[in-house]
Amino acid sequence: MSNASDSGPISVLFLGASFGAVLGMRIAAAGHKVTFVCRQDEADLINARKLFLRVPTKQGAAPLEIGAQHCKVMPDACVPGDADPRAYDLVCLAMQEPQYSFPEVRQLIERIATARVPCLSIMNMPVPPFLQRITALDDQVAESVFTDAELWARMDRSVFTMAGADPQAKRTEDSDALIIAVTLPTNFKVAPFENESAQSVIQRLAEDIDSTRIDVEGISYHPCVRLRPHTSNFIPLAKWPMLVTGNFRCITSGPPVSIRDAVCSNESESRELYDWVVQVCLALGTEQSILVPFDAYRRAAEGLSLPSSLARGLYAGATAVERIDVLIQALASQHGMSHPALDRIVGDVSGRLEKNGVMLN
Repeated sequence: MSNASDSGPISVLFLGASFGAVLGMRIAAAGHKVTFVCRQDEADLINARKLFLRVPTKQGAAPLEIGAQHCKVMPDACVPGDADPRAYDLVCLAMQEPQYSFPEVRQLIERIATARVPCLSIMNMPVPPFLQRITALDDQVAESVFTDAELWARMDRSVFTMAGADPQAKRTEDSDALIIAVTLPTNFKVAPFENESAQSVIQRLAEDIDSTRIDVEGISYHPCVRLRPHTSNFIPLAKWPMLVTGNFRCITSGPPVSIRDAVCSNESESRELYDWVVQVCLALGTEQSILVPFDAYRRAAEGLSLPSSLARGLYAGATAVERIDVLIQALASQHGMSHPALDRIVGDVSGRLEKNGVMLN
């Protein structure tokens, strides 16, 4: 670790420059040192000061664009083989779970585990070091859920935590810049670290983000992307009913539909499935107070005008995706619970993955 003082910048290493830019650029704009681990073409754009985060403004005007010019320390980037985790105070995992099995990324994860650097996961899939804090999962189930369950074996759970994130973000088509657009206000709600020193890093980042304003043409903005430390270990599970009811149901027999259409086109079915996943979360020990009622989610879903990244990936030919559907199905089964709609989702995703694999061979 770089051992940043209370007044000096915190050094944060992000694995992933697309979704990672949502939180990473807010941290950089708050005065901290951010490095993105990504592909060489992405690293070249970031190092040339061509990474931009677009966020909505409350005033209803054009989106606010946050770039390197808004950062006291310019964000930089490198490929996985060049990243030294020992130089950082925090690592943020912002790739899709299957990507961590790529050889260079896998080696970097091993170096992170050896260095015992605090890790914050902002992916949707809870990986074993976090999952072990809330439930047990036998080896056979873990093998069916994770691309490489053994990859995470050396991670110290006391310096590992996870955020429940709620953004809808998409990379724009621009070969001359890396532009990530967020369409809704976003809170990264972070479960507590077991390690007090690691928790203090998260607390300081959250406070600095809250106090940072972006000045554009004489107007001061408070970008609506926040980091929110939480007291519950179960806060990331609050996203599970939304993922199953919205994100996974963007997959259809035809083209993918938006999250809005997946949720709102058949509200009664959506409500039933959503409430069932809530019951699974409660069976695992989740506090009722942190779970979002269906009606509140439905209202938010009305603004989710894109298909989920999961659906976009599958329709683009992905041969591996985060199998949160399989994880929830397995954990529900341990409590004697099942739902035909979730079983259908699991079958649909597996079938499309198999089809994509055939197409690529």
